[in-house]
Amino acid sequence: SDIPKPEMSTMMAESSLLDLLPKEEKLRHYFRYLGSLTTPTCDEKVVWTVFQEPIQLHREQVHRAWGRAWAPTAWLPRNYPSVCPQRSLRIRVGSPGN
Repeated sequence: SDIPKPEMSTMMAESSLLDLLPKEEKLRHYFRYLGSLTTPTCDEKVVWTVFQEPIQLHREQVHRAWGRAWAPTAWLPRNYPSVCPQRSLRIRVGSPGN
């Protein structure tokens, strides 16, 4: 990212995280569950999908998706809220024709 420090801004090119995903045939087997946001307000309005086969990303792909700071000391301090408590949930297993 070009904004590792507070009060900075930058223009970004349009991109999609879908560009990082493998071909469709590797995404056919998955686990899905209804859940909540992982940070407060923890609203229960998210459909989580976990693929059976791990999706491998190269380090450069991760850097392009999430950005990069100049040095560890330049990162914005604690730029995220606390995590929500765990809850029980129902998991659906999906596969082709399912």
